[in-house]
Amino acid sequence: GNLYVGTGDQGRIYKIDSSGKSSLFFDTVELDVVSLAVDKDGNVYAGTSPDGMIYVIKPSGEGKPFTDTPENYIWSMVFDDRGDLYAGTGEKGRVYRFDRSGNAEVIYDSQETNILSLVWDDANERLILGGDGNGLLMALDRDGDAQVIYDSPRDEVGAVFLAKDGAIYFSSAGDRDSKDPDAKKKDKKKALLYRVDPGGAVELFWASDAEFIFALVMRENGNLLVGTGSPGTLVELTPDGESTIWKELAESQLLKFHAWAGDFVFGTGNQGHVYRVGPDRASEGEYTSETMDAANVARWGNLRWWGETEGKADVVFETRSGNTEEPDDTWSEWEEIRDEDRGGKVRSPAARFLQWKAKLTGDDESGPQVERVRVAYKEHNLAPRVHSVTVSGADETYYEGPSDQRPETLHQVLPDGTRVEYYPARYRNGGPAVADDLWTNSIRTARWEATDANGDLLHYDVYCRAAGESSWLLLDEDLDLPYYSWDSRKLTDGDYRLRIVAKDREQNPEGTALTGERIGEPFTVDNTPPVIDGLSAARDGDRIRVEAGGEDRTSPLRRAAYSFDAQTWNAVEPVDAIFDSWEEEFAFEVRETGSMKSSVLFFRVSDEAGNVARGKVSIR
Repeated sequence: GNLYVGTGDQGRIYKIDSSGKSSLFFDTVELDVVSLAVDKDGNVYAGTSPDGMIYVIKPSGEGKPFTDTPENYIWSMVFDDRGDLYAGTGEKGRVYRFDRSGNAEVIYDSQETNILSLVWDDANERLILGGDGNGLLMALDRDGDAQVIYDSPRDEVGAVFLAKDGAIYFSSAGDRDSKDPDAKKKDKKKALLYRVDPGGAVELFWASDAEFIFALVMRENGNLLVGTGSPGTLVELTPDGESTIWKELAESQLLKFHAWAGDFVFGTGNQGHVYRVGPDRASEGEYTSETMDAANVARWGNLRWWGETEGKADVVFETRSGNTEEPDDTWSEWEEIRDEDRGGKVRSPAARFLQWKAKLTGDDESGPQVERVRVAYKEHNLAPRVHSVTVSGADETYYEGPSDQRPETLHQVLPDGTRVEYYPARYRNGGPAVADDLWTNSIRTARWEATDANGDLLHYDVYCRAAGESSWLLLDEDLDLPYYSWDSRKLTDGDYRLRIVAKDREQNPEGTALTGERIGEPFTVDNTPPVIDGLSAARDGDRIRVEAGGEDRTSPLRRAAYSFDAQTWNAVEPVDAIFDSWEEEFAFEVRETGSMKSSVLFFRVSDEAGNVARGKVSIR
């Protein structure tokens, strides 16, 4: 028989005979022919847009309007076993039924925007339809009663295919937020293919790499052919969901399959072509891989492949390389790999990107099969980078690091022999310990951020240098983690800098391993308490006059407080009312309350590093 093809932009229908010769069959006055159906007498029905006309054309090519609907799009049409014509429309999501005279009735007014697919199910005397808007797969009986088969995770059910065993295959595409946990794992822009078994159970059958699945058909061997869009690809799926790419098309969409004259054909969009696929095996073919990204300039090793070759079947691989993501004229020429037992040395020059091509040859009896390809490569080594170095302040007293690097537990033995140990107060949110004990004031912690462009594991050396000196003191080496805590009492008071050296030698042989380093900002080590001098306390009636001086050689003073007879501590300010210097003067009066006279005044001063000096004086 003849093949009829509806086209867009000029609304024409073409006839193709069994030899492949095409001719204009009918020219509508519409912009697009978007659906076709043929009745048992060979009459062709054409659904159009944007005015929603349906035309009927006799086999001779004589045509006329069949009906003028109030819709904009006649997306899909199908005949039932009685010869009634059904049409799925848009943009109001209605399903029409027409008798032979063109009389119409709306048998279902859905909540969808468009009814994109209609399939007649003879066994169950029902329509199966796919909608756009809510992404519903539905069943509709002759009376117009609808049942939802599946609420898909995307907003469009575009392609629907009913297999001989009663299973339904349908596509789901679009941007609607997914309610399916399996679908959530997939890119929302990629189309999904589902299978409904004859009992009604639904499973995710396959996830496409394309945005849309437009066409579905089943081969005699039970494998499903899938046509995708953006990009246009012909894919074969086995019953267990294993996929094989038959052809990557130059056209953007594979829109429709149709069984014809013992073969099957498919039509494409952007641009519009019709392809015929016969039962015979091609004697040769090519497959070009996607571009492989090594993330940096790399030297290529061996290509290895896994698969099967029987009889005269053979596979020859070629590669090319370049430094642009999409191959262009700056890439190297294709270089053949000299096969050495399923692979060989890649001879393409060092670059960031690589692409391989398999040339497959066979005969009618056998053909090659390539299942997996692996290419070894070695990146050009780049030096690690240390981006920042920070050292905790003296008042941020905590320890960060493995437990076996913590300082020895502070303890004492009581007269009765009991051993008492002192620990940092607690862990905060699973992070470093908060060290409230004074003995931890000397603990300093350094952290740094480092990266390696090759992803190599890094180890670190930590150096320290005092201000004014030229040589570096090694504090520790070959650290695995980007932090280090140490007891600053190993150093004299003063200003220091840390130098962090990152090394990638674990994953690079000698001679190729590299280092990167950074010197941090200055930090101050101060483990010496301030000095209190001139402390005096004189009573004048009910008032006590206190005078004192405080001095620290390394850090500014930050706090001062007094106490009578070692009771409650009370904060005081320096004479100038602000702690901003290494030396401060204190002079204040305190009114005595109560019947008991105080005899001793205690005074303490602390510096920025948390070191505390204490003094006492008898009240005169």
